[in-house]
This record gives sequence, C-alpha cells and structure tokens, in this order.
Amino acid sequence: MMMIDELTKEEFASELRESIREELDAINKYSMRARVCPCSYCKTILESIMKEEQVHVGELEYALDMLEQGDSTGRGEGSIEAHNLVFVDEPVPDAQEVDKSVAQFDEPYQLHTDYP
Repeated sequence: MMMIDELTKEEFASELRESIREELDAINKYSMRARVCPCSYCKTILESIMKEEQVHVGELEYALDMLEQGDSTGRGEGSIEAHNLVFVDEPVPDAQEVDKSVAQFDEPYQLHTDYP
C-alpha cells in the first residue's frame, strides 16, 4: 500500500482494487473455514463475517465506479450491460437515483441471528 500524502486518481483506483482483492481473499478464507467447521455456532459466526466482507466488496466497487465514472475502463459499460440482462424493461438509474433508491428497500438489512 502506498503511503504518500496525495494520490492521483489512477493510483487511488489501484488502491481501491487492492482493497477489493483483500476483501475477496478474506471472503474465500471465511468460506473455507465455515465449510470445515465442526461447531455450528462458530460456522454461523464465520458465515456472518463473510457476508459483512461481501458488503465491503460492494461498497468498494461502488466507490471505484464513482471514481472512474466517465473513464474508459469499461466498468460503467459492463454495469449497464449487467443491469440490462437482469432488469430487461427497466432503465439504468444514474448514480444519484441509486443513492435515493438504497433508502427505499422494503426491509432493512439484518444479520442472521437465529443461531442453531
């Protein structure tokens, strides 16, 4: 990780990508440990931590998308294609609309708490 006072946009994008790789690595480790865990309580805890790491990946990807908006990286184009595959008849929301729609979910995100 670079330790300087100020990064260029490209350098910071690289740092975000490294953070995403680190989170994905953590997800894989928690997943492997949960699969072989002999204790159902510990397995539930590991799976919960894994889900938190997945949220971190989403947050970092969103940050990277915002940073690279308008750049020729293909990420924006890929996001539009993915949206169109999933939501065939719905227009792609712009970034400001996405921020508003996050608060409009019917149910808030809750951790799994009904442990075995």
